[in-house]
Amino acid sequence: YISSSPTHEGVKFKVESSLDICFADLVQRILPICSHYIGISHYLDTHHTIFEAGLIAHALCAGIRALIREYLILVAQLEHQQRQQKLTLQRVWFYIQPSLRTMEVIHNVVHEAALGGYGGGALLNPLYHQATTRGGEPQSRHPHASPITC
Repeated sequence: YISSSPTHEGVKFKVESSLDICFADLVQRILPICSHYIGISHYLDTHHTIFEAGLIAHALCAGIRALIREYLILVAQLEHQQRQQKLTLQRVWFYIQPSLRTMEVIHNVVHEAALGGYGGGALLNPLYHQATTRGGEPQSRHPHASPITC
């Protein structure tokens, strides 16, 4: 029912039109977190190991990895509920909503950093840009504070 295709930003998912419209809508709301996770993971894999990237890049990647660990704990909890046959799409949507916004903000930061080829102190530019454009949203404050304070 779901197919994927690679893009320059990560992976794009497409839901078959034969799927019930209510399920398709819910799945369309859930799938962006998967794309964000793939994009973030790719950035971490390619930039965290480059020593020329600088201390700020390493601190940013370490902060992002800490947030990713929290997300993976959520995924493990959802898998546990699935094994107990207590998980529905509605529950998945309910549980991932706070993480969805956080992952979107992190994805935007790493995407902007990768496109701009930022390294060193210049990495603060995408962080500052996201903080100023989304700083009024409580869900998006946490990702900015954590990597900067590492």
